Amino acid sequence: EVRRVSLGRTDCRAQAVPGSKTRFELRPAVGGRWPGVRETLRASRAFVFDAAGSGATRDEWIAHLSEHIDYHRAEVEEQVLQRTFSGVLEPVALQGLQSCVACEEDADTQCPVCLETFDLERPIARTRCGHTFHEACAQRWLMQKGSCPVCRTELVPSCRQQEVLRHISGSFS
Repeated sequence: EVRRVSLGRTDCRAQAVPGSKTRFELRPAVGGRWPGVRETLRASRAFVFDAAGSGATRDEWIAHLSEHIDYHRAEVEEQVLQRTFSGVLEPVALQGLQSCVACEEDADTQCPVCLETFDLERPIARTRCGHTFHEACAQRWLMQKGSCPVCRTELVPSCRQQEVLRHISGSFS
């Protein structure tokens, strides 16, 4: 039976096996666990690899595996954010924002969270209540607070906030 380990769903680390120049292990981070592994085995379960004869050093394998872990983790975080903020934040083109600013004298040309000017480099999003932010700034704010930073309208119910924070912090069940 082939079993797969999701490097994005489990907070894990690749590290050298003490006393060996070629072996390394992949194990859940402290307090973490592999999904689907019986409770009694979770704390001690690690995958041990030997780089001998592979053409790469142990440290190269660890670095490569760590990159994969980071990539898959970011991928899962992005999926969680997209699900959470779907219908809460809508993308806005800079040109569309500039035309709104031209029509409204009091419209801001900077993000109320980071106070930086909107530009083509960073995606812009508008909340249901009509306020505009850098998308990443709005996401970070909403993960922590759940309400609009300008008018305090609740945009993300606290139960969804907790779900996002739990997924991003790595405590998957």
